[in-house]
Amino acid sequence: MIGLIGKNQTSFLGGFKSLLNFSTSLTLNKSWRLIECRKTKKVTIPVAGKPRKSKYVPNKPPAVPIYKYGPSHIFKQSNRGLYGGKFIRSGFSYIENDHSVTKNRRKWKLNVLKKKLWSETLGKLIEVKVVASVLRTIEKEGGIDNYLIKEKSARIKELGPFGWQLRYQVLRRMEFMKKPNNCLELHENKGNKTPIYFKVPIKGVEQKIKVGKRKVLANLYHAEKIKLKSGFSRTEFTRQNRDLSIEELIKKLEKLKFDFKKIVVETPTVTKNGGEAKSKPKKKQANLRV
Repeated sequence: MIGLIGKNQTSFLGGFKSLLNFSTSLTLNKSWRLIECRKTKKVTIPVAGKPRKSKYVPNKPPAVPIYKYGPSHIFKQSNRGLYGGKFIRSGFSYIENDHSVTKNRRKWKLNVLKKKLWSETLGKLIEVKVVASVLRTIEKEGGIDNYLIKEKSARIKELGPFGWQLRYQVLRRMEFMKKPNNCLELHENKGNKTPIYFKVPIKGVEQKIKVGKRKVLANLYHAEKIKLKSGFSRTEFTRQNRDLSIEELIKKLEKLKFDFKKIVVETPTVTKNGGEAKSKPKKKQANLRV
């Protein structure tokens, strides 16, 4: 009888050893299943001219497009960072002895880091809570911008609500950089693109202005404050001059002898042969000792 018990124990331990060699694909499938099976509320954006069932109409449209998979209700901390769809898992740890196996309950927590990641598109540091595995993926992709704008469905599932907002900001900025709002054209010079907002004659020559009307007003305010020594406030000045056209503002700046190099695209001087004139380097003066 004792021999039979020993054989059963050894066979049980042998089968248990085979179970320890598990794969992580089961846990990954579980995390994706939890993301895909979230119950999200259907939100219909009201369209002008179409009938609406409910009487409630929001004052403003949503600032960010609705995230398809919605927020996480299991691990709510992941809604405020880049967690890659992961969550705290619970299970058992097994300690194998000579004749028995002890079973202890435990949790597998995530390695969450607080990082400041540089965004080339937004031109600023983004402070995020990120999991170590997601941080490695960001480094492999070549930056947070490349990580966010990837179109694969698995990446969009990983992002979560916080990553979805960052993705929208980056894509919107990239679209704006192609052609800014109220921009007439893009001036190219040595690979750099400068937006042109106005074309106004200055001193009898048509010039391309690279700043908007607000910056022109700001320059006029500072010029009048220095030259005329006027004591009125900025709000009073903008109230008086905001309805003026860009041509009238430029004429006021001309009277104050304003340096237009700050707001105008410099056109290269053309020589008789048709090439660009190169500026001559200044000669260094020798230090003469008396």
